[in-house]
Amino acid sequence: MKIANLIIAISLLFVVVGGAKAPPLSDSQKLVREALPLDRSLEYQGSFQISGEYSIQFDTCVSLKIEADEDIMLGQDTYEFTENGQLVKQKSYAIFNLCRNGNCKSYMASLSNYMNALIPASAGGDNEDFCYACNAYCGDDSGGNQDGDEDANGDENGDQDANGDKDGDQDGNGDGDQGGNQDEGAGDEDGGDRRRANEIVYLDCGNCEEHGCYDDNDAQQQEDGDYTLEEIEEWATAIAGCMYMGQKWSGYDLYAGFMCNADGSGAEIAIFLDNECSVYTNLKSFLSIAEETGTNEIIYKAYWPIVYPFEESISCAVPVYYPPSGSGYEYQGDGGNDEVSPLCESLFEEGSYYPLDTCGIQDYEAGDPVTFQELEQTQGGYSFYSYILTYEDSQNDQTVCQTIQALDGDYCQAQNYKKKWSGEFFDYKKKNRASCLTAAIGKGVAEFFKVIGVCLAAAALLGGAQKVAKSYQLRKQRRSQALIPPSSAGTMS
Repeated sequence: MKIANLIIAISLLFVVVGGAKAPPLSDSQKLVREALPLDRSLEYQGSFQISGEYSIQFDTCVSLKIEADEDIMLGQDTYEFTENGQLVKQKSYAIFNLCRNGNCKSYMASLSNYMNALIPASAGGDNEDFCYACNAYCGDDSGGNQDGDEDANGDENGDQDANGDKDGDQDGNGDGDQGGNQDEGAGDEDGGDRRRANEIVYLDCGNCEEHGCYDDNDAQQQEDGDYTLEEIEEWATAIAGCMYMGQKWSGYDLYAGFMCNADGSGAEIAIFLDNECSVYTNLKSFLSIAEETGTNEIIYKAYWPIVYPFEESISCAVPVYYPPSGSGYEYQGDGGNDEVSPLCESLFEEGSYYPLDTCGIQDYEAGDPVTFQELEQTQGGYSFYSYILTYEDSQNDQTVCQTIQALDGDYCQAQNYKKKWSGEFFDYKKKNRASCLTAAIGKGVAEFFKVIGVCLAAAALLGGAQKVAKSYQLRKQRRSQALIPPSSAGTMS
């Protein structure tokens, strides 16, 4: 009897659990469209305009698998590598927050667009305005203006000054690169010191030479075999645009590009088999190729420009450079003109970004979140390869935005970079490994208690059924006894 009851309980458990689990869907894009209706006729640009009051704060990086490129990945020479997971077609996306006065909104952009726009933010690249202020206020190396006849207003025509009207990418924004002390109120409610329009940045003359601001600095760097800041930025930007490595593998040209790292906390430089940097291979690592070609030194020089957009809050304001505190020089500029830094303008070009709440669609209503597994579909005829995006959908960032939005923050499985084989060069302070592990543990615990709850419910149902059956049998017995005639109930002695 006990064995029979156990079998019944187990059967009930499977019925309940099996009934609660949604069946796998074969057409993930249909699922997305049901959850997030697409109507490109309602594409909504809105009236949003970036200003110097905003700051950009990275959130996470998502790598989504795309259906396999059959010509490259499923040919006679590459089929086995794809089957073993050593060739994956993917595209990486940066999810970031745009904040103002403590209020933030989430956006997404392709990782290449994100890096192209924000690489200059770390102090690499075009720092003409900062350097002009250095020459005006600090001179060559004396800490003061040697000529004494120039000020921060620029040349006689007044077409240059130390206001930072270019890209606003050098300041004292917590990294100690260029600026010194900032004026009161430089910080804001959304945390940290962040530039705002017309914000004063006091120069630190000790940083001028480091950033190649004196006339003979670039020449000296070239003589020493070192890289200039312009060269470092150009190189990193070339990586963001998919750089040809000058080598081949199995007849395919090799390219280097940025890709979300293994936990989505930043980017690594990966190797690809196509000039769009989408067919990723972990059979080659960028560092090993760079060492073979003798170009590995520049990656060390470019470390901070690459890490910076993921680590620091980036202001969209153009800095206004003031003389070093106590230098005796007076600022004679116009105090700035509320310009937006070109890096923010570049990132927020029309069509290169989408807000995650609406994905650029007017009167948008998001559907219920879906799981990563529900979005997956299998390559036709190749059961070993599953993906999230069709090639067609991967070419439309608005469609990608809706796919990311449908995941509702469940990005832990949306990573394809293999650090064991491709290497891990960059170290990011914000690690997503812990959060993903916590989420996995939490999900496992939740599933465990769900099963326990189902078992208890099944046991309760079974126990209740047994009580009902026992009560019925007892009532039946009493009823049958009540119907027995007195003569047959027994004799009295």
